[in-house]
Amino acid sequence: MKQILVVFVQILTLYPIIGAIAWTIGGIFYRTVYVGKILDRDFKKIRVEKEPMITIMIPCHNEEMVIEDTIDYLMNDLEYHNYEVLVCDDGSTDTTPEILSRLSAKYQKLRVLRVNKNKGKALK
Repeated sequence: MKQILVVFVQILTLYPIIGAIAWTIGGIFYRTVYVGKILDRDFKKIRVEKEPMITIMIPCHNEEMVIEDTIDYLMNDLEYHNYEVLVCDDGSTDTTPEILSRLSAKYQKLRVLRVNKNKGKALK
């Protein structure tokens, strides 16, 4: 019985050390072999006329602090051309609806869907 207890304690003691060594070797392998091959891949840009139409959906609820910066980024700084932005406002009680109304007049690619009463993540 004492022998079994000693083996069990040794396993519990060595497990973190062996695990740390395995994670370190795995990290080095990933960084040098795996990521290096992905970064060397040559990605070709899609011509603007071949870009598929995509919709970027933004769910929001009381996002007055960040919604304008988010939409300005999407409308001005993306390196993609054939897209629309759909913002689903889930019953915001702050100034989010007013900001979205102003931005939808400013940007043609922006569509706003307003739900008057907050429904939460799971609709019933």
